[in-house]
Amino acid sequence: MNPGRLRNRIEIQEKQTIRDPDTKLPIEKWVALHKCWAQIYQPRGRNFYQAAVAHKEYITWFNIRDRDGVEPGMRVLFKNRRYEVEQVNPDFQHQKTMALQCREVV
Repeated sequence: MNPGRLRNRIEIQEKQTIRDPDTKLPIEKWVALHKCWAQIYQPRGRNFYQAAVAHKEYITWFNIRDRDGVEPGMRVLFKNRRYEVEQVNPDFQHQKTMALQCREVV
């Protein structure tokens, strides 16, 4: 893997339930899990149109170094945009990277 391609800083967050100290009621809050460098790419050409027709949403892929604890349902922050992680695809051959398939939360 060429580390020069990992040039975009992203933040991976997970939802945690905490208790409000005043009211003692549970509150769901997004908490930062990892900050890492990523390669970002979006489907182009035929793949883009197939994804757009099938899902009617924008799919973005984040290629990052292998991390433990990243699961579907988490979210990625990149340039004040939120993306929901739909699928985590680890690289089984080299075990150094993983690809996160995400959709933009509007």
